[in-house]
Amino acid sequence: MNFTKIAVTGLLALNMELLWGKLEEEMMEGTGVTRIAMSRHGMDFGDLLSNSKVATTIGSVDNITVKRSELAKAYVAQDYNLAAKLLKSAPESAEKRLIGALCDLYDRSRQKIDRGQRACAEIFDNGNVELKYRLEAGMALARTAQLMKERPDVYGNKADVYDHIAIYRKLMELVPGTMVARNAFIYLIRERLESDEGWDELEDFCREFKGDRKLQVPVHLLAEYEYIRQKRDYRNAIRHLEAGYRLGFSNPSEDRSALFRLGFLNFRKLEDKAQGKKYFEEYLLKYPTSNLTIVAKRLLDGLETGK
Repeated sequence: MNFTKIAVTGLLALNMELLWGKLEEEMMEGTGVTRIAMSRHGMDFGDLLSNSKVATTIGSVDNITVKRSELAKAYVAQDYNLAAKLLKSAPESAEKRLIGALCDLYDRSRQKIDRGQRACAEIFDNGNVELKYRLEAGMALARTAQLMKERPDVYGNKADVYDHIAIYRKLMELVPGTMVARNAFIYLIRERLESDEGWDELEDFCREFKGDRKLQVPVHLLAEYEYIRQKRDYRNAIRHLEAGYRLGFSNPSEDRSALFRLGFLNFRKLEDKAQGKKYFEEYLLKYPTSNLTIVAKRLLDGLETGK
């Protein structure tokens, strides 16, 4: 049994699990739709539903005190019973309409998906509504429609009325170079990679992104995974993995996993011993007590002995 291969395959799978886990929560059972976490699909919902500037939802803003309404607090805490109660007495506002729509989508005890999607569409399409609410509504609408289309056995063609690809592209156009745009692109490109044009689009996005380059790390990880999974193109996979690694990971486990994969893929897949040696030595220096240290040492010994 090749334990090294199993370890690397497991790292790739775990890497993608961590990536998607950050962007959304698991699909609800039965007739529910995916519950897109407040802070995992483009913006921190606690900042979004606040009195702060819209910049807070799409970038880093210092010295801003965020004040949430009681309704927003209830929704952020996923206390849908309290949110439903507060919605009845809350004054009419864009925030009320948005939270009402999101509760329709995500509150399994009283779910009304059609109504929630219609309300999100109305908010997103209304240029007079404050941008932060439009962004949240658009992302929720596009993602739920996309997921429903992936499960025609459960939802039929109910979501076909919404063009989720067009919505993602509009989100990217409204706030280019932001986390919102990045996340919209990730959701969009997953199905676009089924065509040759999708791969060109992936490379164009990475090359032309105008915002903080560190926002691109999840895109590079996705690219690494898909180049291997779909094309067995290890050279381009390594190129993207290296780009993500150099930009830096916020999670130490992701950094550790990426560094090990760089050594393994260069050595075993490209037969580039010099690069493999460089990354394995760096791995052992940074993570001498990791659970993969023994594997890394064994591979490094193989490099040095020519085995």
